[in-house]
Amino acid sequence: MMAAQDTTSELLTNALFLLARHPSYWDQLRAEFVDIPEDRLSAEKLMGSSLIANILHETLRLHPIFPLLGRLALRDTVLPVGGGPNHGRPIFVQKGSMVVLAYYALHRNRSVFGDDIDEFRPERWNSIKPEQWEFMGSGGGNRARLGQKKATVEAAFVLARLAQSIGTLESRDSQDWKGELKLTCKSANGCKVAMY
Repeated sequence: MMAAQDTTSELLTNALFLLARHPSYWDQLRAEFVDIPEDRLSAEKLMGSSLIANILHETLRLHPIFPLLGRLALRDTVLPVGGGPNHGRPIFVQKGSMVVLAYYALHRNRSVFGDDIDEFRPERWNSIKPEQWEFMGSGGGNRARLGQKKATVEAAFVLARLAQSIGTLESRDSQDWKGELKLTCKSANGCKVAMY
């Protein structure tokens, strides 16, 4: 089991990085929340916003906080799917083999997310419904991120409050997003934005 305290801040950093480069989504976020009093920003209200949910899902799709998950087979085993030409057959994993799940690659599956997989387009989530193991922004199964709902609500609240207070969000960074992989993956260059 692994727990980290910085998942919310990394999710927010990545979301603001993307929103600063795509101001139309910031404008939409602002329009949705600018007139809602702070005491009305309940978890239900925030999680009921398809715009915030789509922004956070798209951020996690493009920049997963946990981009890799590796496991060492302690005994010979058979995974139920992954083998054969269509990857639907069982696959043998020999004892001592390292199995690595690459969420970064998983989230760029054109058959699930469309041909524009490298673009930040939150509205794609209005028409796609990935299966359980096709999108793993917070892991999956028994090993899903422990504080998934907490981190999502916190990130949604901060985005809504910022949208209420800040009219313009501008990028001050001309570099592409670059990951720094340690316990989690974060932006190696931080998030350089101006807020007006």
